[in-house]
Amino acid sequence: MRSSREMRREAWGILTGSKWGWKILLDYIALGGIFVAVTLALAYAYQAAGIQTWETFKEAQQAARRAGIEMAVPSAREAMRMTMASGFSNFVQYLFQGILAFGMVTALLKCVRNESKGWFSGAFGGFGRPLGLLWLTALMALKVFLWSLLLVVPGIVALFRYALAWYVKAENPDMGANACLARSGEIMRGRKWTLFWFSLSYFWWILAVAASILCAAAAAGAFGGAEGGGDSAGGAGAAAFWIAAAAAVALMAFVSVYMAIGQAVFYRDAKDEADSSSPNVFT
Repeated sequence: MRSSREMRREAWGILTGSKWGWKILLDYIALGGIFVAVTLALAYAYQAAGIQTWETFKEAQQAARRAGIEMAVPSAREAMRMTMASGFSNFVQYLFQGILAFGMVTALLKCVRNESKGWFSGAFGGFGRPLGLLWLTALMALKVFLWSLLLVVPGIVALFRYALAWYVKAENPDMGANACLARSGEIMRGRKWTLFWFSLSYFWWILAVAASILCAAAAAGAFGGAEGGGDSAGGAGAAAFWIAAAAAVALMAFVSVYMAIGQAVFYRDAKDEADSSSPNVFT
């Protein structure tokens, strides 16, 4: 395979020298916005109906303890209701995570192959097969979790073994979850270290994102301290905070898209190399 620098250079060229950077960013915003909207809508519906999950119960319990109040232990019936509500909330989140992942990798594959036709329908194609994507999400998480029970290292190896499963699913929408994971393992055979070093090659970009977030947090602290210092101090603090926050968000979005395109480039190269060495596998 090509070196990390060569693959990253291609990803950079796609991101900065073509229309695809904006398309992928808009895809991120649209699909991420749907996920956030669904999550908030479900939380609001629970709140309006007076339904508690274990998460909201623990938050209320901690708030009560800070106020010096001890909440009663939930009854068996209340515990069952909270368990069912938490389970349904997790089900919805896993469902939309699969839809998001499928839509993103479909758009990314079109990006690295410069295929504009069908981009919109592909990016939102996960809504047409949600249960199959849910099963792939759950099965992948389960397998990584089971390997992690042995030791941390087998769990990390499993994470890299199945890293390309969503790309396999995007290219073969009717392929089952087990087959997608097996195909990802086949492509990643002998290439896990390559993907590890390729991911690590973005270290300075990730560090820059972390530094921008710290700067935004520092600006938020300064803004809070300046609120009592008069209108001019408060205004300057607010301006510094919003500028730092906007810069952090913009850099985070840029690096996320850059890394995503890079992984799509890696998948394309790894798949082509795997197919050329084993042309009859999974065909």
